[in-house]
Amino acid sequence: MGEVRTASRSRTERPWLPALAVWLAWLVALLTATLLSQWIEPTALRCTLNPSVLWIDLKGDGLLWPLRIWDYKTYLDISRHGYPPVLGGFEYAFFPLWPAILAMGGAVVGPAATGSLVALASSGLAFVGVAIGNPSGETRRTAVALACMPGSFALLLAYPDGPALAAAVWACLLAQRERWMPAAGLGFAVGLARPNGLLIAIPLLLIARQSQRSMRWVAAAAPGVAFVLVMAYFWAKSDSPLAFVRTQAQWHRGQPWDLPASAFGEWNWTRHYDGVLAMIAVGLCVWLWRRRDYRTWAIYSTAVLAMSLGSGTVTSIGRHMLFAFPLVWAAANGPRIVRNTPFASLGFSLNVFWIFLLRCYYP
Repeated sequence: MGEVRTASRSRTERPWLPALAVWLAWLVALLTATLLSQWIEPTALRCTLNPSVLWIDLKGDGLLWPLRIWDYKTYLDISRHGYPPVLGGFEYAFFPLWPAILAMGGAVVGPAATGSLVALASSGLAFVGVAIGNPSGETRRTAVALACMPGSFALLLAYPDGPALAAAVWACLLAQRERWMPAAGLGFAVGLARPNGLLIAIPLLLIARQSQRSMRWVAAAAPGVAFVLVMAYFWAKSDSPLAFVRTQAQWHRGQPWDLPASAFGEWNWTRHYDGVLAMIAVGLCVWLWRRRDYRTWAIYSTAVLAMSLGSGTVTSIGRHMLFAFPLVWAAANGPRIVRNTPFASLGFSLNVFWIFLLRCYYP
């Protein structure tokens, strides 16, 4: 009995262990799928599904190259040449943290290795942070829920999504522990990483209201300060105060009332898939609102979903759901239909499926 109590106490003192084990299993499965996809030639499949999207220029570009496609090349160009002096391309839609990381690591091990290594490490930190941050204390179940969230594969892409999620959740965890200086640093990093990184200021502000430390307001303001600095930098580089807004307009997004048509207006199986994910995300957000102890996180998740779906399209909702990390807590603790084994297995299988179709579609 003494040994049992000791083991139980050890697990309690190290709540990150179950999350780390789940992350390792998730990582091995998705990296295996990525390696297999490198040796498969889905040219006919790719051209049949989406003939306009071909990634011949990246074929064979080092180990795990399927994880470095789409906008990775734009980030890489920015890291090498900076932002252009005039508008016209898509560069001003991308925030500067990830190009800076590629540039710094590129001088040491190369940008490809840097992108993959940072994404891998960030995914582990994100898994542990999301798991131990769940107020219910269900770390293993929460880590499994994250692994089975359709779209979790995006954490392995050479994209800022993984670092942004890891920094966001750890900023909140540190704020809850009254460690406001490192929370401010991570919040600032999130604001430099992605446009929706600004929204992590919401839980930081709500947590700060319960503290008496003077540095709490610095942490709450850090994401907003970073966002303003990015906008000022874009203005200085492009000579346009609306550089980011004008570049975003090129992505052909619409208005909130265009959302139903985006998801189900015409036959497009990927749009229908994203539409179903959007409805699941909204359902999980409703569950958060119904729990008083999750109210802070309900506000934050609502803001993230509103920013994504308010653009009038369901495109990339799987990735955006990840940044609303309290939705993972809702999936872990919420309705039984979401938590049952077949549903979870389906979610994980979809991540493997999308790994094999990385060269066909944006996530």
